[in-house]
Parts: sequence; C-alpha cells; structure tokens
Amino acid sequence: GLLRRTRITPYRFWDPYPLVTSAKTEIVSRDDRSVVFEQVIPPSGDRGYRYRKSYVVSPEQHRVEITYELENLGSQEIEIDQYNHNWLALSPASPSAPWTIRTPLIPGPRSLLHCQVSPGELMFHAVPQEVVYFTFAQNENPSKSSTVVSDGRKRISITCHFSASRLSIFTQGNLLAPEIFAHFRIPPGGTASWRRDYVFQTPAPLSLRIPQWCL
Repeated sequence: GLLRRTRITPYRFWDPYPLVTSAKTEIVSRDDRSVVFEQVIPPSGDRGYRYRKSYVVSPEQHRVEITYELENLGSQEIEIDQYNHNWLALSPASPSAPWTIRTPLIPGPRSLLHCQVSPGELMFHAVPQEVVYFTFAQNENPSKSSTVVSDGRKRISITCHFSASRLSIFTQGNLLAPEIFAHFRIPPGGTASWRRDYVFQTPAPLSLRIPQWCL
C-alpha cells in the first residue's frame, strides 16, 4: 500500500511506517493452471502504482512461471529492489554435503564461513545449527541470473529473466532460501516487467545424459 515517510533516510523494509492507503488485491483471471493478481494504488500526491503478478503452472514440465509487471502511475520515479524468499524444504542425502548451489552469481566472502566455494558452485559443509545469512552485490556480472539447488535427491532450477543486482543465501534448519534480487528505476508513466521460472526435478538416471543447461 501507500506508506508515510517518517525520516529522510531511504526506505527500509524492516522499519514500521504509518499506512496511508491500503492496497486492494484482486484476482483478475484464473483457470486450472494459472492465476493473475492485480494491486492498484491510485495516484495520491506524487505516488501511485499498478502491480500485476501472474502464476502459470505446467505439471508435465514440473515448472512454475511467475511474471511481474509494475506500472508507475505517479509523478515521481519509483526505485525498488524485489526478490522472492524461495524457502526450499530439503532433505539432504549426505549430512557432510547437504546442499549444493550452482550459480554464475558471486556469493561473496562470507560464504566461505559455511561453504566450500569454487567457480560457479557452493557446497555447504553441513546443515547449519544456527540461522545463516550472507549477501553480496552483483556488480561484476549482473546479467547472469540463475541458480540450481540440489540436496542429492532433488534439484530446483531458478532462472531469472532480469539482471541480478544481489545474491543472498538464507538458511534456517533444513530450509534454504537462495534470493536473487532485481533492481528497477521506473519513471512516471513507465512500466517494469520481469519473470522467474522454477523447474523441480529429481536426479536423472545415470544412463541418461543431462543437458548442459541443467548443470
């Protein structure tokens, strides 16, 4: 919704702000495999937006596609960071190597406290006993936005159709959340669109050749 700014510092999502106008979310369309939500805040002063989020499920491809569209209805630029928590409940096949994350994104130096890191891959030493969070801005390779998470039994591929601004990894117990951030600056009257694709797989039989794009 529309919040009231209480200080001159940039917006921080963990801070409480007074609610000016509560956004109403409506289901625009839905069928057996898709649903579209829309949320609108009419311009109030210099702020307003229309936000649309679509889900498409393809069971035969083990795939979920999420599409986003944010239109700036106000007279001031909108600058946002957007991410999904992606909480994945995984059951590691090996306690000594519970999770492997393959990504061209850079995990940052704090990942070395919990993972064996090689180019394009992180392997956790063990399931952390405490909450773990590390994050790193993607200034060197912002256009590569994908990750593949595996626990030795299952594999989840997340492909983001936007330039990643940040990669964060969050764990709590057997839950793992790889978070790929998108950053947008939307001028008045402008629209930003982006998409995430999720593919859920079990390991292929050894007799099958796994395509390079899955690795």
